[in-house]
Amino acid sequence: MDPDRYHLWVFNGEKGGDSLTGVLKSANFALGGNGKIDFLIGGGANIDRLYIALVRASDCKELMKETGGNWEAYRRVYWDASDYIGEELYIKVVDYETGGWGHINIDDVNVPVAINK
Repeated sequence: MDPDRYHLWVFNGEKGGDSLTGVLKSANFALGGNGKIDFLIGGGANIDRLYIALVRASDCKELMKETGGNWEAYRRVYWDASDYIGEELYIKVVDYETGGWGHINIDDVNVPVAINK
């Protein structure tokens, strides 16, 4: 897949628009490197119902969260997750918002992953 041509936009104007909801979860990974995670985000701004989260796999605890700020233009978010290096984590996209701005967009996710030798 060409990373310059695709992004996640959870709005479908033909099938319900902002009324659609759901959760998307990445594969689990062991955080490595310097623990710095960054990504692009846009969309709605409801931190309780519409957000991107870094989650610890062992207990499903959300460690960090970010929302779109009611803006379609992407902005880059930087997380210092260095306290969690070596832990098994995943990225979760949450969309439970059904009103206006009830969508979240994400692109260009960069996560340093530990390599097992």
